[in-house]
Amino acid sequence: MSTKTQTLKTNRGIRTHYILSDNESQIETWFRLLLRAACFFKGKVHSVVPSGKNSLATAINRAQPGEILEIGPGTYSENIIISKCLQLRAKDPHNPPVIQPDDIDKPTIVIQNCQGVSFQELIIDGGNESTSKHVFTDVALIDMDNATLFVHNCEIMQSYGYGVKVTNGSTFGMHGGQIHRCTGVGVYALSKGVNPLRSQVTLEQTAVFKNGKDGVQVLSGGSLFVRWAKIHSNQRSGICISTSDSAHVSFCELFDNMIDGLTVESIPSDIQIYSNHIHDNKGLSIMVVPKVADTSAFLIDNVE
Repeated sequence: MSTKTQTLKTNRGIRTHYILSDNESQIETWFRLLLRAACFFKGKVHSVVPSGKNSLATAINRAQPGEILEIGPGTYSENIIISKCLQLRAKDPHNPPVIQPDDIDKPTIVIQNCQGVSFQELIIDGGNESTSKHVFTDVALIDMDNATLFVHNCEIMQSYGYGVKVTNGSTFGMHGGQIHRCTGVGVYALSKGVNPLRSQVTLEQTAVFKNGKDGVQVLSGGSLFVRWAKIHSNQRSGICISTSDSAHVSFCELFDNMIDGLTVESIPSDIQIYSNHIHDNKGLSIMVVPKVADTSAFLIDNVE
């Protein structure tokens, strides 16, 4: 496998140098950049404590772009909207704050029209303790619209709908952490409308499990990059790919899902599924719906 060195610059002017192998996609390039850039918030740090209704929303509204909200332990029951570049992080990673919706019929967090939001060491809890006892709603814990979000070591759980909904050209990246026990899809990405903006999802070392539908689903022109993830015990497929753009899934373990480990409903123009351990699913390990004469070009070294 050949490699080459690239120098790239983020929208904050941060230069980064790394080795890029031939089979690394543009999605992975973006993920590496975002992972580095998320650590470089240099703005003022504001402390937030649960001091009454909307204490977190008030802090977000007062903060300036590029600033950091250091959130103290406790439960924050509110629905918040973020439309500026901010970092929200736990003051004590060993006792992370819990953000839960005040109104379960609305997204807990809406991120819209901003590029460069970061969450670190947070718990975002929809409060739905059983995915089988509640009717699915078209509401997400995190709803993204034309936004970029990087999540590091967070827990996203117990939504009455989606865990994360990624639409209208949004980019969602998650490193570490868990997405689980949502009534709908754990991570749902959709590019919709005429000439839609492409949405992107990148997961690395993330666990996605016990969701009421697919663990991860990417539709209609979105891009997907998943590596070193553990995706299991979802009520449908672990990963469902139905996009014409790109999908890379590698070094993952997909198991105990109620349909297939991985379902390919349409063949993206750029697809690589390699070196995964896919086992003990109720359906097939890998289900390729379109009739393809030769799948060996994109299904490589997967172990069942």
